[in-house]
Amino acid sequence: MGNAQATAEDVVRLEGVLDGRHAPAVRAALYETLASVRHGGTCTVDLSAATLVDLTVLRAVAVASRHAERAGVHVVLRGGPAAVRRCVQLSGLGRWLRWDRSDSAA
Repeated sequence: MGNAQATAEDVVRLEGVLDGRHAPAVRAALYETLASVRHGGTCTVDLSAATLVDLTVLRAVAVASRHAERAGVHVVLRGGPAAVRRCVQLSGLGRWLRWDRSDSAA
């Protein structure tokens, strides 16, 4: 079962298996966090505890990221299984989704 939660440090942590049923919760957690990030700040989507993230969820993250960029807030992805990274690359979502530069697997 998947989980999406906003934390106090401008981080949205995604856990477990996240499929299309989880997209609304992921979207809500992202926008809740983005509302508190100042212009020029960064929101991190932590995928380190996610075992699977499907394309529907990744699209929700990409849409939120584009919205945030227009408001002057950066969204970066951190961690996550290789399959998620490959899905981002193959789907073309890499145009809107960026990996944290300090993430050694990026």
